[in-house]
Amino acid sequence: MRGPAPKSPKMRQRRNKASTAAALSSSVAAAVSVEIPKCPDGKWHPGAVAWWKEVWSSPMVAEYTNTDRQELMKLLRLENDFHQAEKPRERLSLLAEIRLQRQCFGLTAMDRRRLNWSIESPKSEKPAVDEAENEKDDRDFLRDVH
Repeated sequence: MRGPAPKSPKMRQRRNKASTAAALSSSVAAAVSVEIPKCPDGKWHPGAVAWWKEVWSSPMVAEYTNTDRQELMKLLRLENDFHQAEKPRERLSLLAEIRLQRQCFGLTAMDRRRLNWSIESPKSEKPAVDEAENEKDDRDFLRDVH
């Protein structure tokens, strides 16, 4: 005699979500509501300024707090030093530090995965599917065997 039928994948999902889990909106409108802070006074490399603008127009901005702003400014300085460094060994050292520091802000796909942040894709205009159809019992195919 065989055992019970396997559970539905919906029933097997883990329900203990991480406390850092967040669904971030990929729409530009959501990111525009945050004002891009100006770079501190000083001469900034164009690459560092471009990086700064990209960070503050990304979906991850929704998760940043005021304390994150200070840490991102430190990261901006590292980015600037990296772009202005002339020696390869100095650039390599700065690149390693940038990699370590940016992990906290979900700036790469792996960082977002580690933080349990997901970027929602824009809603497509597909016709709505009846919810009852989605929740069909997977055991409908079973029948009595004599």
